[in-house]
Formats: sequence, structure tokens, C-alpha cells
Amino acid sequence: MRKNNVLIAIMVLILMLSLIALPACNRREGNTDGETRVVVDSVGREVEVPKDPQAICTLSAFAGPLVCLYGFSDRMPATCNNVLRDTFLKQLCPALNYSINVKNSGTMNAESIMALNVDVIFLDKEMYSDPDEKKKLDTMRIPYVVVDYVGMDAQIEAAMVVGKALGCEDIAQKYIDFYRTAINTVSSNITSITDRKVYTIYHSINEATRTDSAGDLGAEWIGVTGCKNVSIDSELNIEDGKSMANLETILSWDPEVIICNEPGVDDAILADKTWSGVNAVKNNRVYQIPIGITRYGHPNGIETALAIYWLGTKLYPDAFDFTIEQKMKEFYYTFFNVEVSDETIAQIIQGDGIRTEKNKNS
Repeated sequence: MRKNNVLIAIMVLILMLSLIALPACNRREGNTDGETRVVVDSVGREVEVPKDPQAICTLSAFAGPLVCLYGFSDRMPATCNNVLRDTFLKQLCPALNYSINVKNSGTMNAESIMALNVDVIFLDKEMYSDPDEKKKLDTMRIPYVVVDYVGMDAQIEAAMVVGKALGCEDIAQKYIDFYRTAINTVSSNITSITDRKVYTIYHSINEATRTDSAGDLGAEWIGVTGCKNVSIDSELNIEDGKSMANLETILSWDPEVIICNEPGVDDAILADKTWSGVNAVKNNRVYQIPIGITRYGHPNGIETALAIYWLGTKLYPDAFDFTIEQKMKEFYYTFFNVEVSDETIAQIIQGDGIRTEKNKNS
């Protein structure tokens, strides 16, 4: 135990020295006056948080990148494995390279968090609902904010919860405006198409047979494009909170378009003879969803607006006077002040090699 404590102390010292030397993306200056503010989190708790937190811990795959987007990557010494796998996010915010992983597989390292003198913690409802993890949280006596959502409106509200907790409602509102503009633009442009083709679409999440249920984030952002999501009106198997469809059912749906958010699943479906009779496979309309900071439109991702733009322009390119590449560059420049190269944009759209696999960064 003593050896572990020494190691943690050394890591903390290296981290603090490194963060002093590194510029943060979209840096926000603050003071240390000790004042606090009260924020209502996603489960209705009133939480008193420091007005100017110097050390932020993010135990949520959504809150971590969002805190970076709000300009606090240099004040986030502790985060979770899912965030540290985001290679592209580290390119946008180099300070994240010095953050320490304090959560794996739903379990946090309370000792490391305490050693970093964390001022506020952001976590998801799943961790908050775990009795063992909640006991750790209450024992640490560090203010914590629960960030939770299912659909798009709730995700937008969760983004503002984090913004209010950090005192940056202005940036949070800018992010929300970008999000709502994507919804309104894509919906109105596609709806205005004369004799529009309404595609049936199947959304593969992580694995070929995991998909959307009605009300899920994926079901809602796909719905903005006016497509018929084949899984949302069907009976699905719920396994560990995931909606699963058996292959026979998917074949009976016979979707015209398949979109996959896990690299390689699209190729596997196209190569599998079992899927060969599906309309989307026969017409080579099986697409990899872009992967940037994380998978576009994924339940924990902050790039939902870009997912909407991507699918809209993919299916109805003539309805738009801009390209997905332009919207991607606009997003990353607006919120991270980084001009992303054409090569990186192409890699994101390809969706492979942009994010570290789970077993490579545990």
C-alpha cells in the first residue's frame, strides 16, 4: 500500500508540473476566491460546487469531452478510461494527455481522486445508482454532479447542467444552439424535398445485432432525417440495458440502409452471406458512422449534431448547400479553436484508427 501511495504522489506531481507548462484548448482564466454556486443536476439534486474549480474529475464518458469543449481540459487531472481512449480529443486538447485514469468498468479509484485534491466530480446516473460507488462518493465528501439523459432534449439539458456547474452557460448555450440548428436545418431541408424517398434504416450499435429502442438517443437523431428506423416499433430483447435484435428479425425488416458505429462491423455485414439478401447489402448501402472525439451519435457522445448532419447529407446530398466536411471543421474550430486538416477529417469519416481500443488502454 505504501508503494502505491508513493507512486500516486509521484504521478500527481508530474501531472501538476505538466499542466502548468501546457496550453489548454480554449483556455478559461479564473480566480481562487473560494466562492460557490448551486446547480441542480440531472436527478434533481441541488449541489453546491466551487465557483472556480481548479481540479475537475469526470467519471462520465459524456461529461469528460464536454468539460474539454467548455475549455477546462487543463483543470481535469482525473477522468475515466472511455475519455482517455479518445485519441482525437487529445489532439484537440493536449493537456488531456496528462490526465489520470481513475475509473475502469464502472469502478472508481477513490484514493487517486482524493490524492489529486479534486474540487468537483461529474458522473453518470449508473454510477450514482450503484450503492458501493455512491458510498465512496459520500465518504470522499467532494461535491458531485450527476449528468444523465436518454433522448436529445435531455442530452441538451445535461449539457447545460455541466455548463452551469462550471459557470460557462455562454459556451453551453453556443453548443446547444449548434445542436438545435442541426436538428432544424436537416429536418426542414429534407422535409422540403418533393417526392422524397423515405428510407428504412437499421442502426447497428457496437455489434451487429445491438440497436435502438424508441426514445433512445439514436432513434431520435436518426428520426430527424425522416427515415423509418426499423427497430423502434418492434419487440427487442433487453440484455444488460442494451436493446438486442435477433438476426432473423433483422432479415425480416429488410432495411434499405444500415449504419454501423463500430469499425469493421460494416465490412463484416457485407461479407457475411447470411446478410446477403438484405436490401442494404445488395445495394451496398452499409455505412460506417464517423468516429471523431467518439462515435457520432453514440449514447455517450458530444457530436450528436454532426451525426445528424452526416446522415442527412449522406442520404439526401442535393438537399444541402454544404458538405459534412464543412460542418465538421466548423464544429471543431468553433468549440476547440483548432483547424482540423483534410486528412484528419477523412480519417474521422472513415471511422477507423481514430480511437484506441478498450484493451489497449486499461
